[in-house]
Amino acid sequence: MAVLQDHPYGNAQYIVNIPGFPQAQAFDEVLLPELLVDAEEIREGSDRSRSSRKIPGLLRYTNLVLRRGFVGSLDLYNWWKVTAEGNANARQNVTINLLSEDSTNVAVTWKLTGAFPVRYTFSPLNGLDGSPLIETLEACCDSVAME
Repeated sequence: MAVLQDHPYGNAQYIVNIPGFPQAQAFDEVLLPELLVDAEEIREGSDRSRSSRKIPGLLRYTNLVLRRGFVGSLDLYNWWKVTAEGNANARQNVTINLLSEDSTNVAVTWKLTGAFPVRYTFSPLNGLDGSPLIETLEACCDSVAME
């Protein structure tokens, strides 16, 4: 359940939980899905008005994006590979917990059901730069709930 407070929460303390992936919690950046409702236009046949009415249509969710420095773990790649091979067990229920400033309490939880990877990428290899190698996993999901 979300915890209400007088000032906005910070965005730097969170935990990502993907069942079966113990190292999946250490992400440097998480882009949460957008929650969208399509607007459907309708006009009844007997309506003399030249305008349509709008009603809520299908729910849609953009992809979850997870980024972290690559440390040699292949857990995200293996999840992508299981998905690419068509394994029905590739779907996972992902939870993301935003923590309070003192990191002791969960302020809000996002629950993504039926998530599976749709993109797995790395930052460019650049011998002149020397920056950390970043792996990015993008996952779609069936639904998103907050509590």
